[in-house]
Amino acid sequence: MFVLKKVITLALMPLSIGLAAVWVGVICWWLNQKPKAAKLLVSGGVLLLTLLSFSGIANRFINPLEMCYPPLVDTTRHGQVKWVVVLAGGQTPEEGIPANLQLGGSTLARLVEGIRIQRALSETKLLLSGGAVFDAVPVAETMAAAALMLGVQPDRIELETLSRDTAEQAGRIRSIVREEGVVLVTSAIHMPRSMQLFEQHGMRPVPAPADFSGREIPGSSPFRFFPRASELGKVESALHEYLGLAWSAVKGAM
Repeated sequence: MFVLKKVITLALMPLSIGLAAVWVGVICWWLNQKPKAAKLLVSGGVLLLTLLSFSGIANRFINPLEMCYPPLVDTTRHGQVKWVVVLAGGQTPEEGIPANLQLGGSTLARLVEGIRIQRALSETKLLLSGGAVFDAVPVAETMAAAALMLGVQPDRIELETLSRDTAEQAGRIRSIVREEGVVLVTSAIHMPRSMQLFEQHGMRPVPAPADFSGREIPGSSPFRFFPRASELGKVESALHEYLGLAWSAVKGAM
């Protein structure tokens, strides 16, 4: 079921749809089958990928998610919190490479923000959550190694290494923290779905979003007027979250 959900999600992404339309159109064109439909497929696929590669359009997808929760600046109001939970993103494990360089950009940004908050809330422990999905090493273990390099004391770190996705993270973290207060750290785009899932498990975490990607460069940046692959990636990340929100809402209503 887990792998099937991943495959379906990837199939519904704009890059998959756009390239599929282009290739079906090209094949029909070369085979002289339905030339009008072929032209429409190629044109539609190229237009879809082009439009979604501009920052002005990409940010319209991502900003509604990232603006749901502001960054956690004032930590003084959360002295009752006992845990700073950091949800893992991706990693690229490789022997001989420092742990911080094995973590994906979003995972490293989440970890740094979690360490900042944990230091501000001196009585808290850092709970790093993330299992081994397609890797041999759980992401939480790599995060812990990086946290130690960044000066976090070993007795201030707790690991959750079995979860494969956010839904599993919420359930397993609930069994660890029980009724104690939690600060939840994840990427800003991922925070609405994470909060929804944690609340479905009876938790009321303090949101602490990190890794904002929808912020625009002030002024008239030339990047706004050129399509970029990174902007298309932002759209796909946003659609992944919207699909996840819909799925968790349906499961929560069952």
